[in-house]
Amino acid sequence: MSATTSAEVSAMFFTASAIIPVVVTINSFFFFWGALSEQEKMDPEKTMKNIVNRV
Repeated sequence: MSATTSAEVSAMFFTASAIIPVVVTINSFFFFWGALSEQEKMDPEKTMKNIVNRV
């Protein structure tokens, strides 16, 4: 019984460690886009240059 639960727990941790970075990346992308969009949405080329410069 304990072997099954520890395997399930490690599987949950593995799944979480795979999902969390994706969620964080998507959230940070939308955060940056929201921060940029107000003044820079009208000029997508400049916006892309700014994003590349920040990275």
